[in-house]
Amino acid sequence: MDEYSWASAVGRIRVLEQRLLAEPELRQLAESGSLETALAALRDSLYGPHVERLQDSARFDHALEQALSDEYKMITGMSPEPEVIMVFRARYDFHNLKVVARSRLLGMPWEEQAVSRMGNIAPGAVVTLFADEPSVADPGQRYARAAAFLAGQPDLFPTPTLASLVRGLLDAYAGSAVYDEEGKGIHSQGVMASESAGLHMDADVDRAYYRWAAGEIGRLGYVGLIMFFGSEIDVLNLRMAVRAMRLGIPGVPAGSLFLDGGRVEARAVYGEYLNSLRGLTALYASTPWADLAEAGMSLLERGGPLSKWERRCDNALMGFLRKARYQALGPEPVFGYLYGRETEVRNLRVILAGKASGVPAQEILERLREPYV
Repeated sequence: MDEYSWASAVGRIRVLEQRLLAEPELRQLAESGSLETALAALRDSLYGPHVERLQDSARFDHALEQALSDEYKMITGMSPEPEVIMVFRARYDFHNLKVVARSRLLGMPWEEQAVSRMGNIAPGAVVTLFADEPSVADPGQRYARAAAFLAGQPDLFPTPTLASLVRGLLDAYAGSAVYDEEGKGIHSQGVMASESAGLHMDADVDRAYYRWAAGEIGRLGYVGLIMFFGSEIDVLNLRMAVRAMRLGIPGVPAGSLFLDGGRVEARAVYGEYLNSLRGLTALYASTPWADLAEAGMSLLERGGPLSKWERRCDNALMGFLRKARYQALGPEPVFGYLYGRETEVRNLRVILAGKASGVPAQEILERLREPYV
């Protein structure tokens, strides 16, 4: 760990932060008259060159993705320890695994637009790696075939440092218990049951990612990043608990939903999940997420939709990570900037998609996450 080696990168990040869109600018975009007007307003921003190259305004997502991809390349190039950026980007690799695995679970072809190109691994490589999965029922055989394929394709992934990440992908997939002998979800009797199986699959993949990421960040020794990943796990476990309670997932399978590594132990979350809603609230009472837990439990009692509460969870994490802006050295400001830029792109997708669909401005604004600046 050498916080001083990040001094140059942090200095450049301070300049880049000035290009992030603040809340008034996002509001102005949301209140613009049309998709074309909103895109025109972005021409003087980071996204301008990519928007100008669009021949079809409906393909705005391509411009946003390309702009974010360019940011990743630039940030990786300026980082003294690119492994930190690799860990951040790896969540997209695991997201792609979820997309492919869920498509297998539901017996449907995977949707290309659902796959991210922001990760370290080309999305086609993830798909190819598990392409023969439906014909192999035994998870161990699936793992063996995937590993053999990988061994025969040494150039499939960009750097040797991704070896442990790939093992995590394989372990997560092979260790998933959501398939029966015919390759169908073991909880796939009906939509609600399929969603339950999907939650378990998501948890398997998340567990592999955070186990791997914690090892990498722990090895590098940056306290701020360790704290962020722990906080993210706490919030993720809370979200999983609320979703599982809404779906009525029984106690024993629910135990596999929760992840280790947070301030609140996974087994404690599971124990209170079995007991009562208010027990889970009490468990989070001494954490920064006490209000989130209280709101989530109250929402379950009232039976309301979870969408606004989910955004509140995202905003709470943003509030935690926003503190990185005040750190002078280390990778935390760089990490925070990337998180902020990703949230901005997410907000722009909501705004532009809303403009394309004629969604009222106020409704669009209600869907936005808090910006980084």
